[in-house]
Amino acid sequence: AEIYGFIRNYFTYDSRSCVQSNEGLFTMLPNDQKLGTNGEDLNAIPSVRFLSMTTRFGLNVTGPEIWGAKSTAKIESDFCGASSGTAFNLRIRQAYAKLAWEKSDLLVGQTWHPMSGDLMPEVFSLATGAPFNPFNRSPQVRYNYAPIKGLQFTASAIYQFQYGSVGLDGKTSNTYQRNALVPEVFVGMTAKGKHLSGGLGVGVSTITPRVVANNMLVDERLTSYSAMVFASLKVDYLSVRLKSVYGQNTSHMMQPTGFGIVETSIDGVNVYEPMEMGSTWITMMYGKKLRYGFFAGWLKNYGHDGEKFTS
Repeated sequence: AEIYGFIRNYFTYDSRSCVQSNEGLFTMLPNDQKLGTNGEDLNAIPSVRFLSMTTRFGLNVTGPEIWGAKSTAKIESDFCGASSGTAFNLRIRQAYAKLAWEKSDLLVGQTWHPMSGDLMPEVFSLATGAPFNPFNRSPQVRYNYAPIKGLQFTASAIYQFQYGSVGLDGKTSNTYQRNALVPEVFVGMTAKGKHLSGGLGVGVSTITPRVVANNMLVDERLTSYSAMVFASLKVDYLSVRLKSVYGQNTSHMMQPTGFGIVETSIDGVNVYEPMEMGSTWITMMYGKKLRYGFFAGWLKNYGHDGEKFTS
């Protein structure tokens, strides 16, 4: 077994109030202008914070050979909780077991969502490039197959836990996927070369926004799709990473999307449409001991393709 970890302190300054969680260490978007009685912007409030809650520790375990495969396991934790309300609480970051054969491996447990972890921007912030880059760690069953060196295919069945979808009441919960009975499904491919690497992937997720309406059981479902393409370049001390994402209702990946009602039947059953978004980010890093970095991101919410939301 191998124990690892680090002590990390964050000092941050924000020039205005933002949509944040985890005591402001996870910043999504700045709040829009809100004019007060005297015409002042009530959201132009600067703040500072100094916190050590991202201090991390973990354990890597090497186990015996099982079914001809090398067995390993990982447990990783920090003190960020799941939200600002539970910040400073111990939480699970990763917890999984893995069987690795010569050309394939099987992972069962919680780790990074493939839309997040297959390529991340090189930044220092806890949000790891969100909302431009999807951010999600979830329980999953993932199978990787590498027919030749440098080429890998991935298939995952993913279940929501700490990062859930936003519901009709604006609150986040994993209940909506649990009631849909089916996991999110992701398939992808990555190709790695000496200097240049890249990949792509697509995902399908289904949620059930409501199971009871007007004191009756209702059958309501919403299926959404997402896709990504990414590339990275590593030459000497220069590193460049680029990713583009398209998503429908990817609120469980900490992105500003959701869904709305486009039709309601006489018996009160809703028909839903997902909101669509697109994002692209790029990072460039140069150096060895002292590294210089640049990060830029673009994101647009396209609304939805269909009739206007009724509510």
